[in-house]
Amino acid sequence: MALPSGPTRPTLNTAGMVADTQLMSAPASGGRRARDTTPVAEPSEVRPTTPPETLDHLKLYLVLAVLIVPPVAAVVLLLGRLGLLADIAPSTIVLLLLGANLLGTTTLTLFSSPSRAHLNIRSGVGALICTVCIYASGWGPALLSAFLVYQTVNAVTAGPAAYRTAMWWLPAMALCGQLALEWHLAPTLISAPEVHGLAVLSLAGTILTAGFVYRSSTLALEAAEGSVMSERRFRMMVQNTSDIVALVDRDLVVHYISPAAWRVLGLDPGSLEGHPLTARIHPGDLGSARSLVLGVESAPDRTFTQQIRIMDATGGWRWAETTASILPPGPGPESVILSMRDVTDHKAVEAELSDLAFFDPLTGLPNRRWFNDRFAQAAARARRYGSTAAVLFVDLDGFKQINDTHGHHVGDAALREVAARLLGCLRREDCLARFGGDEFLVLVEDLGYPGQTLAIAQRIVEAGATPYILNGLRLEVTASIGIASSSTATTPEDAVRQADLAMYVAKSKGKRCFHVYEPVTSSTTRSAGDGDAP
Repeated sequence: MALPSGPTRPTLNTAGMVADTQLMSAPASGGRRARDTTPVAEPSEVRPTTPPETLDHLKLYLVLAVLIVPPVAAVVLLLGRLGLLADIAPSTIVLLLLGANLLGTTTLTLFSSPSRAHLNIRSGVGALICTVCIYASGWGPALLSAFLVYQTVNAVTAGPAAYRTAMWWLPAMALCGQLALEWHLAPTLISAPEVHGLAVLSLAGTILTAGFVYRSSTLALEAAEGSVMSERRFRMMVQNTSDIVALVDRDLVVHYISPAAWRVLGLDPGSLEGHPLTARIHPGDLGSARSLVLGVESAPDRTFTQQIRIMDATGGWRWAETTASILPPGPGPESVILSMRDVTDHKAVEAELSDLAFFDPLTGLPNRRWFNDRFAQAAARARRYGSTAAVLFVDLDGFKQINDTHGHHVGDAALREVAARLLGCLRREDCLARFGGDEFLVLVEDLGYPGQTLAIAQRIVEAGATPYILNGLRLEVTASIGIASSSTATTPEDAVRQADLAMYVAKSKGKRCFHVYEPVTSSTTRSAGDGDAP
């Protein structure tokens, strides 16, 4: 299935909601209402006028009298000459037609409301006109269905209820006509016994027809009302939903976009229609956006979802979870429906949770979980390329005394300063993480020469020799360091355990020094500047 490309607009009823505004007059200065000093004109003499509706119906009566009555009268006279109608004077026929026309027009004029009372009056008058006309012709009960033709006029304003009213007036009309025949007040061309049986059959058939028309018309009206209500609900949903709903073609040209574009992006929907949406999609997400259209084009019965970034009115990027589906076939060209939900805040929360999961909130350094993952990758690279990675376990000497003496807020500030100073001792490719409390981990890989790890450890020890000045306080913070190598530890847990053991050996030798873990003797302890290490 191919989607159209180009500016052809799909024929979808997406009429917007138009708000009515009311003009308010401004109050006079001082907050009081200004007094109207305009002179009031004297009322002129009121003259009665004819309502325009009455004039319109009078014109309608004259038109019907001129155009319909003469040919109908001629046909009736011809049928009378042929012996197909009862013997009746021509003048009576003309007067009867004119009177029926006048009475019907007047009734429709005075009782034009779709209310039940007016409908019964119109139906009653129509029943009277039809009864007089059809029984005057001599064929009485054979023409009872003529009343349904008259009720069609009522159905224009009253709907299917006009046929329901006909089912009540038909028996009354037939009874009056048959009594007129029985009492010889109306002519008949049908013999007496058969005329009553024909009346029963004709009445039953006409009532059944009226009932059928009423039922079918009611169902059709309910279906139409349901369709209108469904369309109204859909329009209200599209107009008021917080999600952006857009119709685009295969080139992502916007044919319609809902008012939510203003609420979410700060953009006038009219400024987007007729233009490609790609102009506002992040360059890194253009492939994802086009894959939505290609996906629904290849599988019209499925929906596809992507998260794309869209530029708002401020030039910033909003994340939109976009779902694409094919617009159901209709009179217009096929288009793609894009439903875009703003998930910018959700993405921000995800990023914040990710930071909390992998970074220390106090120092901003990576945490233990992040370090374990990086060491596993560094150890794998070391084995693959025959190199070595090292771990430095840095423990601050006497840091607990700072917390106990000056409080945790000073201790937190000191930790941030220590983290910054440690970063200054490392290479750009080295990694520093906070292990917890006053303990830090350093991951060193891509060692350029033997003893480079010791050089880094010595810089850290020497950096601790300089006191920290915080809010006028002079703080002495030194470090004891344990060193482990990826050659003896294959997992992050082993590396941290070995470096931790080496750190405790360094502390036992007087602190402010580093120790290299050796799996056999584990007794190599060096002060700053001593010994070899990987």
